[in-house]
Amino acid sequence: MIFECVPVMTLKKFAGGGCADKAAMKRYLRKKHPEIDISGCDDNAVDAIWLFKWAEYFLARTFKPSTP
Repeated sequence: MIFECVPVMTLKKFAGGGCADKAAMKRYLRKKHPEIDISGCDDNAVDAIWLFKWAEYFLARTFKPSTP
């Protein structure tokens, strides 16, 4: 099993601002991914979406699933 750690500042820079607060992270998410409905999301859910988007961008290119 492989684990990947992402520092908070890295995630904030990926979102669009290195010193972004929780409200800014939500604004960046609405701007960059308007297809995602975050109307009922709290700060933790917004962070989780950004983490998923980071992994999708950076890890999807390097992950090679094993074939049986």
